[in-house]
Amino acid sequence: LGNVDEARRWYEELRLMAISSENKWARLDEISVGARIALLDGFPGEAQKLLETEFDRFKTDAVPSRKTYGAAMQVAIELGLSGRASSETLSRLEESYLRSRTSLYQGFATVALLVGLRSRGKPKRGALLLKEYCDVYRREAWPLPSHLLHSLETLVNVAAKTADSSRNKTT
Repeated sequence: LGNVDEARRWYEELRLMAISSENKWARLDEISVGARIALLDGFPGEAQKLLETEFDRFKTDAVPSRKTYGAAMQVAIELGLSGRASSETLSRLEESYLRSRTSLYQGFATVALLVGLRSRGKPKRGALLLKEYCDVYRREAWPLPSHLLHSLETLVNVAAKTADSSRNKTT
């Protein structure tokens, strides 16, 4: 909902809880929340470190919405690191997204797909999927939070500026 400070506070409380290593889904939820906050704070490398051991689990997950979320997280991290989603990850996200878009809470995945497609020069495809999601598939009663798009676009812009700065230093 864009309440980042409150999310940080709740995340710190979650981290203080004793979550058994045997409870893989609760542990994955904790790591995912930490990664989302790291992305919001502009630290995609930190988000990647938190999730790198989980990406294979996401890829093979039998639950489409979790598989979609994992691919969306990977796209968001790639956007933050380089300003561009890889074709492989983006294809995996789109394929999984099309299977899970009727599920609840697909806003993050939809926006990650939109920004990822833009990064690969396919803005019309992204806009079409976003429109379909908002007009047909979205199940939540409240509108799609604008901070989702803003935060991912900010990651891309920061990555682009960093890449430009690095190129200028070497020339």
